[in-house]
Amino acid sequence: ESMARLRNEFPDEPSLLFLDAILDDNVDQSIKKFKKIQDFYKDSEYADDAIMKIAEYYYTKGLYEQSSDWLKKINLYYPNSEHVNRSINMYVRTLILSGKQDTAKQYLDAFKKRYKDITFDSHIEDVLNDYATAIKEKKENEIIKIVNNIKNTITNQKEKLNNKNHFSIQIGAYSDKRNAEIVRDELIDWKFNARIDVI
Repeated sequence: ESMARLRNEFPDEPSLLFLDAILDDNVDQSIKKFKKIQDFYKDSEYADDAIMKIAEYYYTKGLYEQSSDWLKKINLYYPNSEHVNRSINMYVRTLILSGKQDTAKQYLDAFKKRYKDITFDSHIEDVLNDYATAIKEKKENEIIKIVNNIKNTITNQKEKLNNKNHFSIQIGAYSDKRNAEIVRDELIDWKFNARIDVI
């Protein structure tokens, strides 16, 4: 009831604008007021609180990219905010939910180095570890597929050629014989006729 009178008395008071935004039943109007705090009162003690309210609003609406744009402002401009722990966890989650797992992993590693006291959500790390394992398995499967295609091509060509026209492919050159033996054994496991030439 006192809000109209207070707005007239203190038109440039960010704490009053924050209170007005909190009390506003119209969510869209409330978000506009929180954004006004960020636009005009960046040094206010309520600026980081306003950012979190905006980020939470977008997050709950499923607008994860907009939410992440606001959440990263806490880390960039308010590193001493009481919202740092929560905003960083939310920020990494928004990246995961936006399909940016690689970026999420990079930020998580960077945040761990910068903020030693932050508690990271174990679910986030589990999701990122599962993603990394899936990518690794996919790459390994692609390599095996490529190797099998090469093997089949060579095998098919080998059947067409006589002994005089056979050839060899050098896979690598190693200073350590043990490394060469490991590669040779892998090729033999894949049914290639592999050998080591010592030069």
